[in-house]
Amino acid sequence: MRNVLIAALAFTMTACGQADLAAQLPAPTLTVQAAPSSYTFNFTEPDAFHSACNGELLIGTTTFVGSGQEMTDGAGGLHVVYKYSMTGTYTGQTTGMTYTQANIGHGVIRVPSSGVVSEKLLVNGKVTADDGSTILIRWRIAFLRDANGNLRVSRINLDDDSSPPIATCPQG
Repeated sequence: MRNVLIAALAFTMTACGQADLAAQLPAPTLTVQAAPSSYTFNFTEPDAFHSACNGELLIGTTTFVGSGQEMTDGAGGLHVVYKYSMTGTYTGQTTGMTYTQANIGHGVIRVPSSGVVSEKLLVNGKVTADDGSTILIRWRIAFLRDANGNLRVSRINLDDDSSPPIATCPQG
């Protein structure tokens, strides 16, 4: 497509009496971008965390279902975009209550040919207990690693069981 645009531009400039400018145009060099490849994933793994309401240990399983797309740019860099849903069922080890989780997330990973890796992940959702208590989940994570793998930037904002102000807990 770019070749067609450059040829059309050269033709237009020649047709308008600007042959000298058209002759000075450099030969087009295109970097080819590979077609994106798509994938899906679906897996379940054990999980454990503490309730922000009563501090009890919750143990269960979390299931991740999602999709992503990988693209290679013309300079050999890799770009990955993904999205997923996260659901889970857990049992409170003190109260025996059942807790359910429903989150959605999406992220972007960039690995340019320079080797500097960046990743951003955003997650929103909640964990709800039998008694109606709710723990909101809001994660904002960003990483930047240099070409040697050294962590240069790490921004992690995890508003979940470590921040009781976002939990709605029954009074009793």
